[in-house]
Amino acid sequence: MNIFETDFWLLKHRADSKLPGYLILVAKEQSAISLSELSDKALQELGFLQAYATRSLETRFRAKLVYICRWGHQPGNSPHFHIVPLYDWIEHAYALDPLWAESDPDGPVYFTFITRAFIEYLIPPVIHGPSIDEVISILRQDFSKLNIKVNCQPELTTKVT
Repeated sequence: MNIFETDFWLLKHRADSKLPGYLILVAKEQSAISLSELSDKALQELGFLQAYATRSLETRFRAKLVYICRWGHQPGNSPHFHIVPLYDWIEHAYALDPLWAESDPDGPVYFTFITRAFIEYLIPPVIHGPSIDEVISILRQDFSKLNIKVNCQPELTTKVT
């Protein structure tokens, strides 16, 4: 379920998530544990790829917010980022779920809910919008418009619409 790849990063849809648009951006530098151990070229691409994924989720799929969490701190598990959309319908599903009683949830609460509801629950909340396959297809089209130059100065050849 790969979406886009550079010399330094792989963007893919999280395989075990039932939430369309739950992405993971994985550093290819397997020896790195800390961000400080990544090459300068990998770091130059990082922010651009995170922002572009966020922009695509917001503009194409109407994500209300996009959370980005960094993981991968064990040897052999390179730094990677979970890029997680919060859609209006997820807020509604949260409010209806009797296991979640917090009246004013913040980002960490929504992130935990999304992880549990769309990965751990046997039956996830009803999804409103495109399927995972449709999201992957659209994101592949969006990311195919990128021109990551050899010097790692990313450029957008066309704006996401």
